Amino acid sequence: MPGVKAAQAARQGPAKRRLAEQFAAGKIITDLSKKEWKLGSPIGQGGFGCICLADKNSSKSVGSDAPCVVKVEPSENGPLFTELKFYQRAAKPEQIQKWIQTHKLKYLGVPKYWGSGLHDKNGKKLQVYDNRSLWE
Repeated sequence: MPGVKAAQAARQGPAKRRLAEQFAAGKIITDLSKKEWKLGSPIGQGGFGCICLADKNSSKSVGSDAPCVVKVEPSENGPLFTELKFYQRAAKPEQIQKWIQTHKLKYLGVPKYWGSGLHDKNGKKLQVYDNRSLWE
C-alpha cells in the first residue's frame, strides 16, 4: 500500500542530527564582523550543537569564568538556522536592554547575541555564533 511507508516514516521521528566537531581549547575563530574569539573547553554537546566557553582573543587562556559561549553546529542542521535568525533579530544587547526597560523587568533570561559566522574545519562547514553566557 502506498501510504504504509509514509506512515512508518512519520512514526520514526526526525532524522538524527550530525554532531558538531569539537575544537581544541585555544582555537581562534573569526565571526562575520571580523571579531576573533578564543575557544575554551566545551561545556555541553548534543544533537543541537557543541557549546564552548569563549572570550575575546588574547594571550591568556579561556577559563571557567569566561564571559561568553560559542555554539558550533554543522551548517546543514536545520534548527540552527531558525535559532540564529531569532538571535539576530531579537537578542542584540541593545534590544534586550530596551525590552527590560520597557517591561520594567530586572532581568531577561535570553543570552545576548554578539555575532556569528561560518568556519571551515576539515572541509566541513560549521555555523558558529557567540552569546554572552547566562551567568552574566
